Amino acid sequence: MSKSFPGPTADWLKKGGSADPLGLGGVAGNEGKPPGIQTVFRVRRQQPEPPKALWPDPAVASVRDGDGRSFLTVRWEKGAGAAVRIYRAAADAVYQADFQQRQADAGGDAVGQWMAAQVKAGKTLPLPFAGVRTVYEKLSPKAQQDIASAAHVAVAFSAVHASPLAVAACPDTKGPDLAASASAGEPKPDSVCAYVDVLPGRVPGYYFYRLQAVDAAGNCSNLEGSAASPPVQVPDVFVPSAPVIVEAYAGTPEMRKELAELRQAQQAWEKDNSKPKPKPDWEVTGKYAGMVTLVWAVPERETEKIAGWRVYRTEDRAKAGAVDLMQLVPGEKVKWKGELLPGAWTVANDKSAGLNCSWTGVVGAGSAWYCVVAGGGEQRYSLASGVVAVGAVAPAGGKVGVS
Repeated sequence: MSKSFPGPTADWLKKGGSADPLGLGGVAGNEGKPPGIQTVFRVRRQQPEPPKALWPDPAVASVRDGDGRSFLTVRWEKGAGAAVRIYRAAADAVYQADFQQRQADAGGDAVGQWMAAQVKAGKTLPLPFAGVRTVYEKLSPKAQQDIASAAHVAVAFSAVHASPLAVAACPDTKGPDLAASASAGEPKPDSVCAYVDVLPGRVPGYYFYRLQAVDAAGNCSNLEGSAASPPVQVPDVFVPSAPVIVEAYAGTPEMRKELAELRQAQQAWEKDNSKPKPKPDWEVTGKYAGMVTLVWAVPERETEKIAGWRVYRTEDRAKAGAVDLMQLVPGEKVKWKGELLPGAWTVANDKSAGLNCSWTGVVGAGSAWYCVVAGGGEQRYSLASGVVAVGAVAPAGGKVGVS
């Protein structure tokens, strides 16, 4: 039988007694049964050791691809941790975090010397970061790595991915940055893990990385105590924009000119038959049998950097636009500012060359699909232009066809 407890009396409260002496929330009532025995687990709270990173030498990301992406292969030795979290920071963010700390303790390196000189010249703290940026950039890679490894700049780093990367899901591999590197050696999936990070390749610069181990209980290694990577460079390599084909026609500019003059002569003859009858069209077009001309535009800001062009062709509509399936037109000539330069791959460094380029080639009878690719040197190509279909000039006696 349960016992009912009355509430506290006024006299009890005046003497400083508790309003809820039984811990029942101030409500008198029946007692419930005690709960059953519960098992309590003691969670392991011990920080794992940071992963041992294997940084490439030199630490350079791949040149950006057609989508503006650069890649860096982050590799580390398999350890006791079940997963790894990768952190990344732009060099500028690291330098600013370090410089903010130095307002209290400048240090004795080149940055500290610069600050001391500024204070001696009458400047007051805090000093602006803009003036010291070049001092950081001129430090040796080892000095920059030491700064990025300091505990006070860990706040500049942010996780590359939302969840830790399971070791089992990161077998060793060679990303685009290591694909052609013999020094990287063969992948070691039994002892090394890898993750290919994507960087914004359209913005050249430097980045730093830190790795953090995460064990099965969710314990993380000390990020502030982990060593940073050397400065990873995103190369500043020019990759041109895709050309834009503005015109495509059968024949050549010379043929167009001759046909225009022939049309005028034919119209004059129709008005006055006493004049000699003009020759038929095929006598003009026959000289240009099997020829087509493409005209494309390029941004004026890129004309100085473009190294040349490649023209691709296919008679199979299903392959149009896929340059790896189309045929590179060999041994033809590309016209730039009225000058013929040999080869389908030409050199053009004249900034005043203008916006339009043209190509005329002998391709044989029938229709085909064409596209153009620009090159920025060092085998860096643009995306392909849009595809155009052109019918070449028919042999003498035939008709000119343009689709």
